[in-house]
Amino acid sequence: ARDRRVLARVIVRGKGRREGTLFIRKHAELALHRYLTTRNWPSAREPLFVAFDPRTGGERLSRISGWRIVTTAAHALADQMELEGKADEAELLRQVTPHTFRHFVGYHLLNEGVALAEVSQILRHRSVEVTRSFYASYADVQLQEVHDQFSADPWPDTDE
Repeated sequence: ARDRRVLARVIVRGKGRREGTLFIRKHAELALHRYLTTRNWPSAREPLFVAFDPRTGGERLSRISGWRIVTTAAHALADQMELEGKADEAELLRQVTPHTFRHFVGYHLLNEGVALAEVSQILRHRSVEVTRSFYASYADVQLQEVHDQFSADPWPDTDE
């Protein structure tokens, strides 16, 4: 069963000024509301996330700052996972970047059985073909696993 806690839709603008819809859950909506209230966000025409640096006067958050936020959070979670004895997972988290996280989401959705067209929309690709070409190698691995699982081996091992 799908989680029905999606409460809000947020319109975002991405590459090429294309608009898209993000669905957010209650806890994210509440955090975003607190942030906007604290920040006194003037209007939807203003950047949502800004640098709180007195030298910049509240300019749009840079790509590098966004990258730093994601990797810092991933490293903090990795530290926690190491304390829980999950060294392998912690090591993977230490390699996370915003873009690898995006790929992880795509792979995870496909693994959970979400249709390629829906994954394409969630990732806000221009077309399903972009998604298909990117995840083609993943699909080949999945097909090989299905083939291995359901095909009989005509030449069983005869280690005698």
